[in-house]
Amino acid sequence: MYNRNAGPVVSLAACEGGQSLVAATQEGSIFVLRSAGPVVSLAACEGGQSLVAATQEGSIFVLR
Repeated sequence: MYNRNAGPVVSLAACEGGQSLVAATQEGSIFVLRSAGPVVSLAACEGGQSLVAATQEGSIFVLR
C-alpha cells in the first residue's frame, strides 16, 4: 500500500508490459502497484506526493 508518509516519489517505472507500476521514494521505500490495463503514461505530482497513471483503456489512477 502506498503510504504518503514514505516521502516524495523520486522515481517511477512501468514493468511487466505496463501491468505493474513501481515507485521509489526519497526515504528509500519501494512500492509495486498492479494495474488493470497497460500503463501508457506516468507522472509524479505535487512535489512527488501524488502518483498519476493512465492506462491504455482510458482509466486514470491518482494515488496520494
